[in-house]
Amino acid sequence: MKLHVHFIPYEEITAPVAVVIDVLRATSSIAVALASGVEKIYIAGDLSEAAVFKKLHPKAYLAGERNSVKIKGFDFGNSPLEFLKLKKGSELILTTSNGTTAIKKSMQSERLFTASFLNAGIVVNKILELGEDTQLICAGSDGHPSLEDTLCAGYIVNEVSHVSELTDAAKIALNLYLRNSERIEQVLSQDSSHGTRLVSIGFEKDVAFCAKINVFNVLPTLVDGALTKGE
Repeated sequence: MKLHVHFIPYEEITAPVAVVIDVLRATSSIAVALASGVEKIYIAGDLSEAAVFKKLHPKAYLAGERNSVKIKGFDFGNSPLEFLKLKKGSELILTTSNGTTAIKKSMQSERLFTASFLNAGIVVNKILELGEDTQLICAGSDGHPSLEDTLCAGYIVNEVSHVSELTDAAKIALNLYLRNSERIEQVLSQDSSHGTRLVSIGFEKDVAFCAKINVFNVLPTLVDGALTKGE
């Protein structure tokens, strides 16, 4: 099994398994939403696609942000803590600055999952169970690599490295994690440029929450174009 890390979204997915990571905050929020009982999350690449989904699924909640701020007229922003309020059995339409774009670009993979620190453990277990070549795709921030996503990828690499062939990029992520495994929250809140911005505009509780490891045993899985709670 070969394991590779993309530090920003990649157009060509060659491995059968893709795992998209956007720690701050899309894939953390996705994990919370599904753990709270949301049945489906429709991924919209932009506001126009979100509007199309809303017409098709009028009862679904609209959620998303631009420049880290809730989109005007939407029901929710992109706060994982806010997603704890979602109703069981509901549906969600999500569009964000980085995470949903990365998911859209990765949808051609045979199997697609999303990961964050909050649910990394079950993603690790699925990678080990499948035993197939896997690409970890970091959403990054505005087209640039991000510390928090690479750090989370490194956590996953560390957990599967004993049975995997690692590319150089995977080794870079692993080394970042090994150097910072005891200070994940500090990396997110103090070192990460996106994390420090979120803290500066009042989302410090979100950042601290997103640094928690294996809070939820939920595997966001792409099924028929939407993310659902996989097994």
